[in-house]
Amino acid sequence: MQSRSVLSMSNPDQFPAKSPTGYVILTLEEPNSLVTRGLEAIKSREMQSSSLAIDADSEKLFQEARNARLQGDYETQRRLLLMLAERGNVRAQFFLGLSYSAGTPKNNVEAVKWFSMAAKQGYAEAQASLGLSYRNGTGVHKDDAEAVKWCRKAAEQGDARGQLQLGHMYLSGSGVQEDYVEAVKWYSKAAEQGHSTAQLALGLSYYVGWGVQKDYTEAVKWYRQSAEQGEPKAYYQLGVAYHKGDGVPKDSVQAYMWFILSGSSRFAESATEVSAKKELDNIKEYMTQKQIAEAQRLAQEWTESHAS
Repeated sequence: MQSRSVLSMSNPDQFPAKSPTGYVILTLEEPNSLVTRGLEAIKSREMQSSSLAIDADSEKLFQEARNARLQGDYETQRRLLLMLAERGNVRAQFFLGLSYSAGTPKNNVEAVKWFSMAAKQGYAEAQASLGLSYRNGTGVHKDDAEAVKWCRKAAEQGDARGQLQLGHMYLSGSGVQEDYVEAVKWYSKAAEQGHSTAQLALGLSYYVGWGVQKDYTEAVKWYRQSAEQGEPKAYYQLGVAYHKGDGVPKDSVQAYMWFILSGSSRFAESATEVSAKKELDNIKEYMTQKQIAEAQRLAQEWTESHAS
């Protein structure tokens, strides 16, 4: 088993500060921007489903709750969901938990209460949310063993968020024995379902060789799939790959383009932005003005073609 640097207790998902090549390997935790995007996707998808509705009246209440949320009226949304949740409707329990964890005002303790009710009824997405709450200590005391328990239940039902978090915990040895091979197994399952953070994690695993044979081509494949979904850290890693010629032909214009995208994304974190700007300054010294202009043009084209 390869060794790696000690993980920060405040950031249990991070990879080493540097890869063996000396290039920054960015952290893999799901920051607020990613969580928000994920929750929005869950809410829009689930609210359109009727598979778990008790009856037509319940579905009408769900629709009214959805409309209230779209108008920013969380008080009404919660009142309507509470009516259903108290009847034992598992979908309402999950959404009520989401409303408290991501709505206004937040109440993480109340969120955990409802996630727990839905999780105990076997609702996979609630199990993943409950596991993440235990992992981060939001609304409940931090407990890695409980986090593993609930994320595993979700993961085994095919929930991509549960699979991603279980992969993170195997990578960092949080609540389980550290096992890179097992981490990659769960990253792969989530990545194949299209989870952008899992695709990035799988790409980084192939890049560094944790749990799999080092394979730059395979790393770039997964970076690209993550980048297609707008993941700034995947943009950054593609910039590194093109700058070094890892898995792709060395290409300063492409590298510059990806670093521009990494630093300018609305979802980019400060660390990603700072790293990207540093790489831009380094590469610029070896590029002509024509090459820089071409990279800027390509970045603009990408942004326009991937605008949501």
